[in-house]
Amino acid sequence: MRTELSTKFWLTDMIEINREELAWAAGLWDGEGNARVMDYPKRYMFYPMLQMAQTDRRVLDRFQKAVGGLGNKIGGPYQSNQPNKTPWFRWYTNNFEQAQAVMAMLYQFLSPVKQEQCLQMLKDYNEGYKHSKYAKPIKIWRAID
Repeated sequence: MRTELSTKFWLTDMIEINREELAWAAGLWDGEGNARVMDYPKRYMFYPMLQMAQTDRRVLDRFQKAVGGLGNKIGGPYQSNQPNKTPWFRWYTNNFEQAQAVMAMLYQFLSPVKQEQCLQMLKDYNEGYKHSKYAKPIKIWRAID
């Protein structure tokens, strides 16, 4: 039986989660990742964004595997405009259901600062919906200690 998460993503199998890998992923996300709302009114776009960049793609591959394969295809390598900069790769998701799932998996292992950033992103997304005809309403999840 399929469970629909969004119009573009189908979960066909149970996601296998490794607690130690999640703790590792949360530590990486805590230091390197960010959560924010992207709002492009002129392009009629409004969505949550989780992203992280690294110069070693293997780190992002491991992160994506730890969070059950969620996220868009890892992009890169990208070259900086500055000379002598190492090319970099980027993991991201701009899909609300996937962003919320990743935050829920990592939340218990995150520092209070990163927990606040994640919750603020959800609040901003929900607040933005009230002013944007392009976003969909959400129910903000509450972490259980």
